[in-house]
Amino acid sequence: MEPLPPPRLEVTKKILIVGGAAVGKTSFIRRFVDKPLAGLQYVPTIGVDVIVYPLPASLPTARNNNNEGDDDARPVHLHFWDVSHKELEASASHHALLCTNVTGIFLVLDVSNRASLADVDAWQHLLAHYVPAHVPRVLLAHKADLVNEAGCCVNDKLLETYKRAAGLTDWCWTVG
Repeated sequence: MEPLPPPRLEVTKKILIVGGAAVGKTSFIRRFVDKPLAGLQYVPTIGVDVIVYPLPASLPTARNNNNEGDDDARPVHLHFWDVSHKELEASASHHALLCTNVTGIFLVLDVSNRASLADVDAWQHLLAHYVPAHVPRVLLAHKADLVNEAGCCVNDKLLETYKRAAGLTDWCWTVG
């Protein structure tokens, strides 16, 4: 009898989405996974909401390092951890658990609310204690579609300067 082949375990990438209250963390994730929020009513996240997104099979996937070709392709699942702004006030042990095995971080600010940049600073300070410096951190300048309605408190130059000063991997405009 021939032995069973080893299981093709999925590759999991844990990505934290953090920022202040009502900056659009949940709407960003929902838009990314093609599940837009129904209606326009704001419902705050309580604690942490994990949304799993399997990458489409047509995208390149993770591979084992045994060079046996495509037969060893494994499915990749992105685990988006939508973290409530209230989690900033949680205990150190809670923060350590939240940051375990993180492979990326999105820091979200609302471009119509300059105070939301202070929340990004607070998250940056907290995460520096728990997440290695090599983990990519990307600033999302969210709600760019509302710039004409609410006014914008940031611009490309300010975001680029902030990125460099904070040691972020990159930044980008997003819509909510």
